[in-house]
Amino acid sequence: MNLRLLTSSFVHHLCFPSEASALLQFNQSFEISSLGRCYRASFPKTIFWNESTDCCSWDGVTCDMLTGYVIVLDLRGTIHPNSSLFQLYHLQTLNLAHNDSNWSSIPNDIGRLRNLNHLYLRGCDFPASIPDSVGNLTQLRRLDFGDNHFTGHIPSTISKLNQLTLLDLWSNSLGGEIPDIFSNFQVLAEFYLSKHSFICSFPSSILNLTRLQSLYLSSNSLSGPLPSNTSMS
Repeated sequence: MNLRLLTSSFVHHLCFPSEASALLQFNQSFEISSLGRCYRASFPKTIFWNESTDCCSWDGVTCDMLTGYVIVLDLRGTIHPNSSLFQLYHLQTLNLAHNDSNWSSIPNDIGRLRNLNHLYLRGCDFPASIPDSVGNLTQLRRLDFGDNHFTGHIPSTISKLNQLTLLDLWSNSLGGEIPDIFSNFQVLAEFYLSKHSFICSFPSSILNLTRLQSLYLSSNSLSGPLPSNTSMS
């Protein structure tokens, strides 16, 4: 094997300047708080972020070792997020769980992060509806919006997320009918819909999901047949 080719395959690419700049903007424009209800860190992961070091070495940031693109941002419980985040187009995992968000709702720009596989926004106190643009995230495998204050309906665009293995909408304030949009969710294994205000019959499209192992529907007013693996406790 050519030694030059072998060596080049192990070269660590530096963080792209555009992504480093987006992360620094992100760092400069949020308010750090240690008073959040699920604050977990003794200091925020972003405290040592600075332009003199490679952003791929920053705490909470993971880069693809071959391309240098930022693919994981894990800042759960430490920050108030802002929109410069949506310039990180190559993100595959975004974890902002248990932040006391200063967003009035999840911005529609979330739909720009089309490479996301995992999205965790649990416990961020979002007060509004789930944006339709979530349907653009067709590569998602795990989506966790649990323990927020979402109101309104489940958007029909969620039907596009047919690669999901986990869909967690636990403990929000969604209501009306559960849309019958899940027939294409053939790899869905975990579905959490407890603690809502649904008053309707149970959608038949969920009954035929052969991979579904866990289904939680407690604290609703549902009627009709339910799968045997349903938890109503």
